[in-house]
Amino acid sequence: MISIIGAGNVGSTAALQIISHNLDDVTLIDVVEGKGEGEAMDFSQMACEMNIDRKITGTNDFSKLEGSDIIIVPAGMGRKPGETRMDLLHKNMEIVQSVGENIKKYSPDAIVIMITNPLDAMTYVMYKTLGIERERVFGMSGALDNLRFKNVLANKLGVSRRSITTLVIGEHGEGMLPLIKYSTVNGIPLNEFTTKEILEECYNETIGAAAKIIKLKGATFYAPSMAIYRMLEAIKLNKNIVMPSSTFLQGEYNQEGLCIGVPTILGKNGIKKIIELELSENELKQFNIGVQNLKNAVKETKL
Repeated sequence: MISIIGAGNVGSTAALQIISHNLDDVTLIDVVEGKGEGEAMDFSQMACEMNIDRKITGTNDFSKLEGSDIIIVPAGMGRKPGETRMDLLHKNMEIVQSVGENIKKYSPDAIVIMITNPLDAMTYVMYKTLGIERERVFGMSGALDNLRFKNVLANKLGVSRRSITTLVIGEHGEGMLPLIKYSTVNGIPLNEFTTKEILEECYNETIGAAAKIIKLKGATFYAPSMAIYRMLEAIKLNKNIVMPSSTFLQGEYNQEGLCIGVPTILGKNGIKKIIELELSENELKQFNIGVQNLKNAVKETKL
């Protein structure tokens, strides 16, 4: 069973992906009376047309977490136009800690994937709250940023999205690091496919993509739900897929004591391996912008 704590835009669209792909039973939990139950009823009726017999439950009772294999946590306040992810730190920290206590009580053996913003900082808060091994608590981060980078590249370069492979690491925010040298068009390095000027435009557009969507429509949830599904699929089906995750570092990339997006291998037990890459001086400079932002956030949490 996959449980989702927070049945708002991101949580409900993530549930839609899980059900549509017939991946697992779903439990939607929301503190708003009737919200989770209403979403579950709607999804159950949809599943009839799709001939999907998964159990779909909605509730505000955290005891229903019992038996969860994976728990997705998008619960919390969303970004408003003009806000950064870090503006949400104090608003969402208390929510995440409360959710973490319920996970400890009812489903302590589950794998936990954080979605709540500021994502890296909230992953750190959840990691500290749960007190479990880092392989079982991590955040979405670059799984979503990869999609945004891929979309920008496809539009700018005039090629199919299918032919593009991307890698984005670092902070899930303004300190993210789209890695041009590890991204390709059907195996062709980007710097051999197009100009430095176009790549710089792609780089900057990727960093600002979420803020632009929020300015235009108030929230972003379709792409996040797809990124969540890809992580869930890697774990539930033990696919051992390489994708970035916000992970608690213990010396990797010469950092420790914070969560930040780095390449990982995801399988049935969560993070199977953290992959360390060699970064150039300029790449390291951008990566360290995110590191410093997150060190400041860790201090703010006082955990």
